[in-house]
Formats: sequence, structure tokens, C-alpha cells
Amino acid sequence: MSKKIVLVFCVIIALAFTGYFWQKNKKNTNQNNGKVLANKERNLTAEQKQIYLDRIQKAEADLRGLNPTDANYHISQINDHMYLGQQYFGLGQMEKSKQEFLTVLQIEPNYEPAFAALALTYSDAGELPEAQLALESAIKSNSKNYNIWLQYIGVRQAMGASNEELGQLYEDALLATSRYTDILTKYAQFEESVGNIAEAIALWEEALKNYPENAQFYNTEINRLKKLK
Repeated sequence: MSKKIVLVFCVIIALAFTGYFWQKNKKNTNQNNGKVLANKERNLTAEQKQIYLDRIQKAEADLRGLNPTDANYHISQINDHMYLGQQYFGLGQMEKSKQEFLTVLQIEPNYEPAFAALALTYSDAGELPEAQLALESAIKSNSKNYNIWLQYIGVRQAMGASNEELGQLYEDALLATSRYTDILTKYAQFEESVGNIAEAIALWEEALKNYPENAQFYNTEINRLKKLK
């Protein structure tokens, strides 16, 4: 056998092994992440269920009709899978909802809305540690997203985090979001709930300074807390 034939043979073998491991990797990526989520009863009427089913059928048809050469193919895939995940969530089909959001993250690994939606699905299914991990990934991707921080703090609170830890998370969120007003007001409500009235007042006052357009509501809270103090 000539050296040229041997070389070609070796290349073919190498490509075969590469294809095998690529397919194996692809299969592993598409497999279930964590335990299978049980369905939840939403107590929907037959008419309500049909609305969700019609939306799912339409989104799946849209996915099948996408053209890979289209300039918007990538974002259209993401939008359709996000939409499908939302519809399955509405039906209470939690595993299917989860898989749609995971598919989005396969397409776009740092897509924050998918992390947030995935965390909501996990939370509603009672899988709080998985929700925490999804939100931590979102924060790592973009720590300035105040909604993700509030969702994360809510999950940690539901998991039984101490008041001290929650307070620190609020401080972390304020630092990351440049003291975003919605974080300030939620933090104020938290401080009141644990009896720190003076701290709550200070946070409401800072919110008032940052967003005077909402002065009527903020002043109502400040005056109410001053009476408690």
C-alpha cells in the first residue's frame, strides 16, 4: 500500500471518530438537564387550553418554515422557542417549557430572558436550587439587570436565606445596578419587614431623590414609617 493511500485512510478514520464524538456531544447537550419536571395543574377550561395549543401549533409551524439562509434566522429561532416555552408554561407542561428555554440557551448561551424564564419554570416546579443556578448565570452574564437581581433575591428568600444574607444581596444588587430605584424600594420594604425602620426610611428617601416623579407614593411611605418609628 502506497504512503498516499495510507494517509488518505488515516484521514478518513480521523474524520469518522470526530463525527462520532461530535454526535455524542450533541446528544448529551440535548439531554435533560437535571430531573424531569412534573406537570402542574393550571385548572384551565377547555377553551383556555385550546388557545395555548393553537399558539403552540402556530409557533411550531413557524419554526419549520424558517430559512437558515435568512438574515433573521437566528433571532427568529430564539423568539419561537421562547414563545413555545411560555405557552407550555401556561399549560403547566413544565418539562416541555424547560426544554424550550434550554434550547434557546443552546442557540444563544448568554441570553438573559431565557435564564429568567428558565428560573421561573424551575421555581414554579419547586426546583429552587436549579432556579438559583439559572439566575446566577444570568447575573454573571449581565449584573446590571435589576429584574434578575430581584428574581434572584426572591428565590434565595424562598430557599430560607437569612436576613443577613438577603440584606447583603440587596447591597450587592444596588452596587451592580448603580443603586437602581426599584432595588431601593424593594430593599426598603425588606428592611421594614425585619424591623429596621430607620434604614427603610433612608432607602425611601434615596428613592425619592433619585426619582422625584413618584414623590407622592414615596412620601406616603416615608410619613407612614416615621409614625411607626
